[in-house]
Amino acid sequence: MDFLQSIDWMQLLRCFVVGGAICIVGQILIDKTKLTPARILVVFVTVGAILGGLGIYKYVIDFAGCGATVPLTGFGANLAKGAIDAVKESGLLRCFYWWC
Repeated sequence: MDFLQSIDWMQLLRCFVVGGAICIVGQILIDKTKLTPARILVVFVTVGAILGGLGIYKYVIDFAGCGATVPLTGFGANLAKGAIDAVKESGLLRCFYWWC
């Protein structure tokens, strides 16, 4: 019973709502547009990368936890974070010439 008391129910609700909202947007795009599922996936990854690169998606992750990191938008944000970290560590030109 201690396990149930240690659960942060508000965090669980925020995770569910944000993850569900991302899924709803995807379903609306499938139903109302002629975009293929593959193109919708690319849109989600691109939007996540843009929001991650601008530093906006970090706040969504802080608010929703896994509800924001598990969907494809979270993957895009992680790609942007990795690129930003690589540029900070090695410089912009070094990132393009990874074999040097």
